Amino acid sequence: MTTAFRLPKALTLDELEALRSVPKNERDQALIETMAGCGLRVSEACNLKLDEVYWSSDTPSLRFIGKRDKERVVPMNHQVQDELRSWLDLRGVDKSNYVFCNLHTGARLSRKTVWDALKRYSQRAGLRHVHPHMLR
Repeated sequence: MTTAFRLPKALTLDELEALRSVPKNERDQALIETMAGCGLRVSEACNLKLDEVYWSSDTPSLRFIGKRDKERVVPMNHQVQDELRSWLDLRGVDKSNYVFCNLHTGARLSRKTVWDALKRYSQRAGLRHVHPHMLR
C-alpha cells in the first residue's frame, strides 16, 4: 500500500512579487530572496554559514551540505547577490558564523522563526498562507 504525498503548490510569479514588495527587515528580505532564488529548504537556509557563500568564483554560489548529507552547490542570481550583500554588510561579520542569525544573540534562526515570518509577510501581501517550501 502506498501513501500519496501532496506537494505544496508553488507561488505564482505575481504572488512572489507581492511577497517581495511587502516591507520587511533586511534579514528577512535577504532570507526570502535567497530561499526563492536558490531553491533552499528552510533548514538549509537556517544552517547556512558565512564560509559556505562563495563570492569570488566565476559564478557566485552557495555550497553546503543539504538533505541526506549531500553536498549542494547552488548559483546565486544577481538579485540574491544584491540582497545577501546588503544584509551581510548591515549585520557585520562579528555577530555569528550563520548567514541568517538573530542579531541580539548571534544564534541561527529557527525553522519556526522563518515560518512565522513568512506567515506574517504573506498576510500583509494579501496572499494565501505561504510556507517555506512554496518558495522552492
